[in-house]
Amino acid sequence: MTPNEFEYLIRKTIVYLDFHDDDTAKSLAADWRRVLPRVRTLTAKPLERDRESGTNATQQGDDD
Repeated sequence: MTPNEFEYLIRKTIVYLDFHDDDTAKSLAADWRRVLPRVRTLTAKPLERDRESGTNATQQGDDD
């Protein structure tokens, strides 16, 4: 799964949880909203490093 696919899955999960009214869904959605910026930060760092070194991490393989 690529970083973009993982981020999409998180965003999709948040949207799904937003349609549920129970406290657990609200809590999970809030947790994922806090995680999403961290995921973006973590995935941006390797991409920046790869750009600086002239390589592309997405071409090195998938860690499904």
